[in-house]
Amino acid sequence: MMEKSELDILTEKFFNGETTDEEELRLHEAMKSVQPSTFLSAQPPVPDGLEQRLSRQIDQWNIIEKKTERSTRTVVMRRVIGVAASIALVAGVGFMALQKPDAAQFANEEETFNDPEAASMKAEKALAKFSHSINKGLEIMDNATNKKTKKRNK
Repeated sequence: MMEKSELDILTEKFFNGETTDEEELRLHEAMKSVQPSTFLSAQPPVPDGLEQRLSRQIDQWNIIEKKTERSTRTVVMRRVIGVAASIALVAGVGFMALQKPDAAQFANEEETFNDPEAASMKAEKALAKFSHSINKGLEIMDNATNKKTKKRNK
């Protein structure tokens, strides 16, 4: 049987990676004779509150993981929707180009003007309506962007 001091020295050398094969065999044989209860009594006590701190940290990691999954899903969905919208736009433009509408079909007597002032008034009215629609759409996009920015900052 090995003395306790010699066992301590060999154990320290083992954990430092400094033992020879012969020393490791001696240490192994010595450990066979040691009772398991000796190791149980030598364990340091568990700090108070450790379980709660570990549980809290695991919960935080789970929250971070879920946020990452959601943001990844959102990015993928945006790309898919963007590709689908692009395909729909190209298909719509192609379909319209194939139709080749006849200009005479759309010319009504109301849309043909002999008076330049009347034509100018009609054009201004149409451009004002178009400008109003564009501004309304830009305002909606700004509101959506601001809401998204506020959510990120929370």
